[in-house]
Amino acid sequence: MAVPLASRIPEKIQSKIWANEYVDFGTLLQRSYANDSKYNFVVQASPSADRPVISLEPAQKPKRIATVVQWITAFQTFVAIYTVRFPNDAPALMKHSETVWDLAAKNAHWRYYYENFRFLRQKTLHWELWLQAHHMNRTAPAVS
Repeated sequence: MAVPLASRIPEKIQSKIWANEYVDFGTLLQRSYANDSKYNFVVQASPSADRPVISLEPAQKPKRIATVVQWITAFQTFVAIYTVRFPNDAPALMKHSETVWDLAAKNAHWRYYYENFRFLRQKTLHWELWLQAHHMNRTAPAVS
């Protein structure tokens, strides 16, 4: 028996993932949403409704993804949520994970690749981003 990776992720974040909206991966590292005591009111336009949507969100800022290990942890949670609705996309997601890991292992700028890749919301390797990440300053820490 295991606790599902998505068990502590709020439904709002899960809904954003299923809607292919950008989600800060740092929010997927947080596990203490139930203990948050400060909230902000957020007003957003809703693409599916005529009126804006008002919601409460934790005031705590998401953790920043600083290492590839943190990214892998967050990505696994993302995949666990995303594949509930889109199970056929699992192979492409695993390929994306392998690409990020490969860039990190080669001391390339993996963070640049994954952040821009997610903004573009593509499901295949984006060669221009990969080449830019591979040839950027190679001072990022190596994978340990």
